[in-house]
Amino acid sequence: EGQINVVQEFITKNVDGIVLAPLDSQALIAPVKDARQQGIPAVIFDSGLADESIIVSYVATDNYNGGRLAARRLADALLRMTEICKRFGATQALRGVSLELWPGQTLALIGENGAGKSTLMKVLSGAHAPDAGAMELDGQRYAPRGPHAARLAGVGMIYQELNLAPDLSVEENLMLGQEKSRWGVVDRNAQRQKARAVLERLGHSELPLGTPICRLPIGMQQVVEIARALVTSAKVLVFDEPTSSLGPADVDRLFQTIARLRQQGLGVIYIS
Repeated sequence: EGQINVVQEFITKNVDGIVLAPLDSQALIAPVKDARQQGIPAVIFDSGLADESIIVSYVATDNYNGGRLAARRLADALLRMTEICKRFGATQALRGVSLELWPGQTLALIGENGAGKSTLMKVLSGAHAPDAGAMELDGQRYAPRGPHAARLAGVGMIYQELNLAPDLSVEENLMLGQEKSRWGVVDRNAQRQKARAVLERLGHSELPLGTPICRLPIGMQQVVEIARALVTSAKVLVFDEPTSSLGPADVDRLFQTIARLRQQGLGVIYIS
Protein backbone atom coordinates (compact mmCIF):
# COMPACT_ATOMS: atom_id res chain seq x y z
CA GLU A 1 0.00 0.00 0.00
CA GLY A 2 2.87 2.33 0.80
CA GLN A 3 4.44 1.80 -2.61
CA ILE A 4 1.10 2.40 -4.34
CA ASN A 5 0.75 5.75 -2.53
CA VAL A 6 4.31 6.74 -3.46
CA VAL A 7 3.75 5.95 -7.15
CA GLN A 8 0.49 7.92 -7.14
CA GLU A 9 2.29 10.85 -5.49
CA PHE A 10 4.99 10.71 -8.19
CA ILE A 11 2.26 10.85 -10.84
CA THR A 12 0.73 13.97 -9.30
CA LYS A 13 4.19 15.60 -9.27
CA ASN A 14 4.60 14.75 -12.97
CA VAL A 15 8.09 13.28 -12.50
CA ASP A 16 10.18 12.32 -15.54
CA GLY A 17 10.30 8.64 -14.61
CA ILE A 18 9.82 6.13 -11.81
CA VAL A 19 12.36 3.54 -10.67
CA LEU A 20 10.64 0.89 -8.60
CA ALA A 21 11.41 -2.40 -6.82
CA PRO A 22 7.86 -3.82 -6.44
CA LEU A 23 7.01 -5.72 -3.27
CA ASP A 24 3.82 -7.03 -4.89
CA SER A 25 3.86 -8.00 -8.60
CA GLN A 26 0.06 -7.65 -8.89
CA ALA A 27 -0.94 -4.70 -6.71
CA LEU A 28 1.39 -2.23 -8.44
CA ILE A 29 0.14 -2.93 -11.97
CA ALA A 30 -2.67 -0.35 -11.78
CA PRO A 31 -0.56 2.60 -10.53
CA VAL A 32 2.25 1.82 -12.99
CA LYS A 33 -0.34 1.72 -15.81
CA ASP A 34 -1.63 5.11 -14.61
CA ALA A 35 1.92 6.47 -14.73
CA ARG A 36 2.43 5.14 -18.25
CA GLN A 37 -0.82 6.77 -19.42
CA GLN A 38 0.51 10.06 -18.05
CA GLY A 39 3.69 9.59 -20.09
CA ILE A 40 5.82 8.61 -17.10
CA PRO A 41 7.96 5.51 -17.82
CA ALA A 42 8.58 2.89 -15.13
CA VAL A 43 11.91 1.12 -14.71
CA ILE A 44 11.87 -1.98 -12.51
CA PHE A 45 14.75 -2.65 -10.13
CA ASP A 46 15.63 -6.27 -9.23
CA SER A 47 12.01 -7.41 -9.31
CA GLY A 48 9.06 -7.74 -11.66
CA LEU A 49 5.40 -7.09 -12.40
CA ALA A 50 2.88 -9.65 -13.56
CA ASP A 51 2.18 -7.44 -16.60
CA GLU A 52 5.56 -6.84 -18.24
CA SER A 53 4.09 -4.87 -21.14
CA ILE A 54 3.85 -1.70 -19.03
CA ILE A 55 7.56 -1.68 -18.10
CA VAL A 56 10.10 0.18 -20.23
CA SER A 57 13.20 -1.55 -18.85
CA TYR A 58 14.83 -3.42 -15.97
CA VAL A 59 17.78 -2.49 -13.83
CA ALA A 60 19.62 -5.38 -12.16
CA THR A 61 22.36 -5.37 -9.54
CA ASP A 62 24.36 -8.52 -8.80
CA ASN A 63 21.10 -10.33 -8.28
CA TYR A 64 20.07 -13.50 -10.09
CA ASN A 65 16.36 -12.74 -10.25
CA GLY A 66 16.88 -9.20 -11.44
CA GLY A 67 19.31 -10.37 -14.10
CA ARG A 68 16.93 -13.10 -15.23
CA LEU A 69 14.09 -10.62 -15.60
CA ALA A 70 16.30 -8.24 -17.55
CA ALA A 71 17.42 -11.04 -19.86
CA ARG A 72 13.82 -12.05 -20.50
CA ARG A 73 12.98 -8.45 -21.38
CA LEU A 74 15.96 -7.88 -23.68
CA ALA A 75 16.35 -11.29 -25.31
CA ASP A 76 14.07 -13.59 -27.23
CA ALA A 77 13.07 -16.97 -25.88
CA LEU A 78 15.61 -19.70 -26.45
CA LEU A 79 12.82 -22.19 -27.19
CA ARG A 80 9.21 -21.56 -28.06
CA MET A 81 6.63 -24.33 -28.58
CA THR A 82 3.21 -23.04 -29.67
CA GLU A 83 -0.13 -24.90 -29.73
CA ILE A 84 1.47 -28.33 -30.12
CA CYS A 85 -0.98 -31.16 -30.87
CA LYS A 86 -0.33 -34.89 -31.19
CA ARG A 87 -2.77 -37.76 -31.59
CA PHE A 88 -2.14 -41.52 -31.54
CA GLY A 89 -5.21 -43.18 -33.02
CA ALA A 90 -8.15 -42.32 -30.78
CA THR A 91 -5.89 -40.91 -28.04
CA GLN A 92 -5.25 -37.17 -28.01
CA ALA A 93 -1.85 -37.08 -26.28
CA LEU A 94 -1.25 -33.34 -26.68
CA ARG A 95 -3.85 -30.64 -27.27
CA GLY A 96 -2.66 -27.08 -27.85
CA VAL A 97 0.40 -27.20 -25.55
CA SER A 98 2.60 -24.10 -25.46
CA LEU A 99 5.75 -23.29 -23.50
CA GLU A 100 8.69 -20.91 -23.57
CA LEU A 101 12.22 -21.50 -22.29
CA TRP A 102 14.69 -18.68 -21.79
CA PRO A 103 18.51 -18.72 -21.68
CA GLY A 104 19.70 -19.66 -18.22
CA GLN A 105 16.28 -20.96 -17.13
CA THR A 106 15.26 -24.32 -15.71
CA LEU A 107 11.68 -25.28 -16.54
CA ALA A 108 10.03 -28.20 -14.71
CA LEU A 109 7.44 -30.37 -16.43
CA ILE A 110 5.62 -32.20 -13.66
CA GLY A 111 2.70 -34.58 -14.00
CA GLU A 112 1.40 -38.10 -13.62
CA ASN A 113 2.19 -40.90 -16.03
CA GLY A 114 0.22 -40.41 -19.20
CA ALA A 115 -0.02 -36.64 -18.81
CA GLY A 116 1.90 -36.10 -22.06
CA LYS A 117 5.25 -34.92 -20.71
CA SER A 118 7.34 -37.46 -22.59
CA THR A 119 5.28 -37.08 -25.77
CA LEU A 120 5.89 -33.32 -25.76
CA MET A 121 9.62 -33.88 -25.33
CA LYS A 122 9.64 -36.47 -28.10
CA VAL A 123 8.17 -33.82 -30.36
CA LEU A 124 10.92 -31.45 -29.24
CA SER A 125 13.63 -34.06 -29.78
CA GLY A 126 12.42 -35.01 -33.26
CA ALA A 127 11.23 -38.51 -32.33
CA HIS A 128 7.62 -37.50 -33.13
CA ALA A 129 6.37 -34.95 -35.63
CA PRO A 130 3.54 -32.77 -34.27
CA ASP A 131 0.13 -32.93 -35.95
CA ALA A 132 -0.24 -29.17 -35.46
CA GLY A 133 1.63 -26.29 -33.89
CA ALA A 134 5.02 -24.70 -34.40
CA MET A 135 8.43 -24.52 -32.72
CA GLU A 136 11.22 -21.95 -32.69
CA LEU A 137 14.77 -22.52 -31.43
CA ASP A 138 17.05 -19.55 -30.83
CA GLY A 139 14.76 -17.32 -32.90
CA GLN A 140 14.62 -19.65 -35.92
CA ARG A 141 11.91 -21.99 -37.13
CA TYR A 142 12.61 -25.46 -35.73
CA ALA A 143 11.16 -28.65 -37.24
CA PRO A 144 13.65 -31.52 -36.82
CA ARG A 145 13.22 -34.54 -39.09
CA GLY A 146 14.56 -36.87 -36.42
CA PRO A 147 16.59 -37.09 -33.18
CA HIS A 148 19.91 -36.70 -35.00
CA ALA A 149 18.74 -33.46 -36.64
CA ALA A 150 17.52 -32.23 -33.24
CA ARG A 151 20.92 -32.92 -31.65
CA LEU A 152 22.71 -31.06 -34.42
CA ALA A 153 20.31 -28.14 -33.99
CA GLY A 154 21.16 -27.97 -30.28
CA VAL A 155 18.58 -30.06 -28.40
CA GLY A 156 20.01 -32.76 -26.13
CA MET A 157 18.03 -35.45 -24.31
CA ILE A 158 19.21 -37.10 -21.09
CA TYR A 159 17.01 -40.15 -20.44
CA GLN A 160 16.55 -42.31 -17.34
CA GLU A 161 18.31 -45.16 -19.13
CA LEU A 162 21.67 -43.81 -20.20
CA ASN A 163 22.55 -44.32 -23.84
CA LEU A 164 26.26 -45.11 -23.56
CA ALA A 165 28.53 -47.80 -24.99
CA PRO A 166 29.77 -49.56 -21.81
CA ASP A 167 32.93 -51.06 -23.31
CA LEU A 168 34.14 -47.84 -24.92
CA SER A 169 36.16 -45.25 -23.05
CA VAL A 170 34.92 -41.91 -21.74
CA GLU A 171 36.56 -40.12 -24.66
CA GLU A 172 35.17 -42.54 -27.24
CA ASN A 173 31.64 -42.17 -25.85
CA LEU A 174 31.89 -38.39 -25.81
CA MET A 175 33.03 -38.21 -29.43
CA LEU A 176 30.95 -41.07 -30.84
CA GLY A 177 29.57 -39.83 -34.15
CA GLN A 178 31.48 -36.55 -33.72
CA GLU A 179 35.00 -37.83 -34.29
CA LYS A 180 37.62 -35.25 -35.22
CA SER A 181 39.49 -36.33 -38.34
CA ARG A 182 42.24 -35.01 -40.55
CA TRP A 183 42.93 -36.43 -44.02
CA GLY A 184 40.57 -39.28 -43.20
CA VAL A 185 42.40 -40.21 -39.98
CA VAL A 186 41.00 -39.59 -36.48
CA ASP A 187 42.81 -36.64 -34.92
CA ARG A 188 43.32 -37.97 -31.40
CA ASN A 189 44.81 -34.76 -30.03
CA ALA A 190 41.95 -32.58 -31.26
CA GLN A 191 39.43 -35.13 -30.04
CA ARG A 192 41.03 -35.31 -26.61
CA GLN A 193 41.09 -31.51 -26.30
CA LYS A 194 37.41 -31.33 -27.16
CA ALA A 195 36.53 -34.04 -24.64
CA ARG A 196 38.49 -32.33 -21.87
CA ALA A 197 36.90 -28.97 -22.70
CA VAL A 198 33.32 -30.22 -22.29
CA LEU A 199 34.17 -32.03 -19.03
CA GLU A 200 35.77 -28.82 -17.78
CA ARG A 201 32.51 -26.97 -18.50
CA LEU A 202 30.77 -29.41 -16.16
CA GLY A 203 33.44 -29.12 -13.47
CA HIS A 204 34.68 -32.69 -13.96
CA SER A 205 38.05 -32.27 -15.63
CA GLU A 206 39.37 -35.02 -13.33
CA LEU A 207 37.36 -37.70 -15.14
CA PRO A 208 39.92 -40.03 -16.85
CA LEU A 209 39.27 -40.07 -20.61
CA GLY A 210 40.65 -43.57 -21.13
CA THR A 211 38.49 -45.35 -18.56
CA PRO A 212 35.78 -47.67 -19.94
CA ILE A 213 32.28 -46.44 -19.12
CA CYS A 214 31.39 -49.73 -17.40
CA ARG A 215 33.98 -48.99 -14.69
CA LEU A 216 32.38 -45.68 -13.70
CA PRO A 217 29.64 -45.31 -11.05
CA ILE A 218 26.21 -44.41 -12.40
CA GLY A 219 26.54 -40.76 -11.35
CA MET A 220 29.71 -40.32 -13.38
CA GLN A 221 28.16 -42.11 -16.33
CA GLN A 222 25.41 -39.50 -16.26
CA VAL A 223 28.05 -36.75 -16.33
CA VAL A 224 29.44 -38.33 -19.50
CA GLU A 225 25.95 -38.43 -21.02
CA ILE A 226 25.48 -34.72 -20.30
CA ALA A 227 28.95 -33.90 -21.61
CA ARG A 228 28.20 -35.77 -24.84
CA ALA A 229 25.27 -33.42 -25.45
CA LEU A 230 27.62 -30.45 -25.03
CA VAL A 231 29.95 -31.85 -27.71
CA THR A 232 27.21 -31.09 -30.25
CA SER A 233 26.86 -27.53 -28.86
CA ALA A 234 23.55 -28.11 -27.11
CA LYS A 235 21.44 -25.04 -26.37
CA VAL A 236 18.60 -26.89 -24.66
CA LEU A 237 19.00 -29.95 -22.42
CA VAL A 238 16.04 -32.12 -21.42
CA PHE A 239 16.39 -34.33 -18.34
CA ASP A 240 13.79 -37.12 -18.22
CA GLU A 241 13.43 -38.41 -14.62
CA PRO A 242 17.21 -38.07 -14.15
CA THR A 243 17.34 -38.91 -10.41
CA SER A 244 15.39 -42.19 -10.54
CA SER A 245 18.52 -44.37 -10.28
CA LEU A 246 20.81 -42.01 -8.35
CA GLY A 247 21.84 -41.96 -4.71
CA PRO A 248 21.70 -38.76 -2.60
CA ALA A 249 25.30 -37.72 -3.36
CA ASP A 250 24.78 -38.18 -7.10
CA VAL A 251 21.50 -36.22 -6.96
CA ASP A 252 23.34 -33.30 -5.34
CA ARG A 253 26.03 -33.53 -8.00
CA LEU A 254 23.40 -33.51 -10.75
CA PHE A 255 21.73 -30.38 -9.38
CA GLN A 256 25.12 -28.68 -9.16
CA THR A 257 25.69 -29.59 -12.81
CA ILE A 258 22.31 -28.18 -13.83
CA ALA A 259 23.08 -24.95 -11.96
CA ARG A 260 26.39 -24.70 -13.80
CA LEU A 261 24.66 -25.20 -17.16
CA ARG A 262 22.16 -22.45 -16.34
CA GLN A 263 24.99 -20.07 -15.50
CA GLN A 264 26.44 -20.80 -18.94
CA GLY A 265 23.17 -19.71 -20.57
CA LEU A 266 21.72 -23.09 -21.52
CA GLY A 267 18.02 -23.79 -21.16
CA VAL A 268 17.11 -26.82 -19.07
CA ILE A 269 13.82 -28.75 -19.06
CA TYR A 270 13.41 -31.10 -16.10
CA ILE A 271 10.74 -33.83 -16.29
CA SER A 272 9.36 -35.38 -13.11
